[in-house]
Amino acid sequence: MRFGAHMPVMQKGGQAPDGHAQAGSGQGGSGQGGGQSRRGHVRQHGGVGMLLHHADDFGLEHHDIDALETLQEQHELEKAKLEYDETTAKIKFRYMMHRGDATEAEVRQAAQAVAAAELELRMMRFNHLNNARDALKTSSPSKVVDAKAFVRKRRGEFAQGDK
Repeated sequence: MRFGAHMPVMQKGGQAPDGHAQAGSGQGGSGQGGGQSRRGHVRQHGGVGMLLHHADDFGLEHHDIDALETLQEQHELEKAKLEYDETTAKIKFRYMMHRGDATEAEVRQAAQAVAAAELELRMMRFNHLNNARDALKTSSPSKVVDAKAFVRKRRGEFAQGDK
């Protein structure tokens, strides 16, 4: 939609003033705002947040919880910085695409910056998952196995040979 174009105001019930449902009111999968709340899905596979949320289920002791809370703070700060970098790269790319005088090389460079920022976020999630596992492994290796079994049970999955 171009600037200055009329956009109906949403009323209660998700309808525009003319009575029609407003298109595009669902959550998108990418871009700014759309789909951003879905980030961090790795925590569902044994990340720090999931471990802390279910600390009683895993029998975590106070020293385990303290270690995980310290990791969580570090991880949140790193995540915020990397998400900022990704958003910045996406904004630059979007404006580069719409510049009338942008060269293919400039657009390619902006697209590569977006890809690099997304890669850093994915690797951050992987590293955070491993850090959470390592934090528990040092106190008791069986806690990591229990976390895996807990996730599988909640999803209704059973691994071959894990009965």
